[in-house]
Amino acid sequence: MGSEAEDLRAELVIAGHLIRVAQHFPHGCVWVNFFNFQTCRNPMLSVTIGHRIMISRKKQVDENVIDGFQAAVNEDLSLLRWGRWVSLEFLWGIGEDDYLIRLEQGRVAEVRLRTLPIETGVFTVRAASEVWVEHWRPLPKRDYHDLFSMLSAGLATLDGEITPLMQNLIYFKGLLAALRTKPDVQS
Repeated sequence: MGSEAEDLRAELVIAGHLIRVAQHFPHGCVWVNFFNFQTCRNPMLSVTIGHRIMISRKKQVDENVIDGFQAAVNEDLSLLRWGRWVSLEFLWGIGEDDYLIRLEQGRVAEVRLRTLPIETGVFTVRAASEVWVEHWRPLPKRDYHDLFSMLSAGLATLDGEITPLMQNLIYFKGLLAALRTKPDVQS
């Protein structure tokens, strides 16, 4: 776990009670135990009902980028042809943010930020936001140019039922690279 997770194991004050973080889950959810003390080291959390606390954190990827992703995929006729038989939902982790991508016949029907840890898709693809930014460059560096290169270099992870991904590999590689800007061609 990184320093953010270690910071979250600190203590917070909610409604005048000291709360000690008992367990940290990925994607901003922590489980807490209640104690009656009055000191606090990390009060930067927003409270939801119950014993679960959702961390308020800045999204690492601009919403315009995600909107651009949906438009880029849905306007690419070649990509839509490759994915015409694909209808599923998968989880795409970009840095600390997870997005649920719902596909219907190859089109991106919905992109939404994952809000609960129990929300998931058929499979999950995750990488740091810096890795995706490099992947989307016109000419990415070695190990960043392809999903399986990123996996073998340890830059990305793949979880879940990967059969649909493998059956439609060209489509999903194109889908994940849909935000890649086109290189300038000079005559």
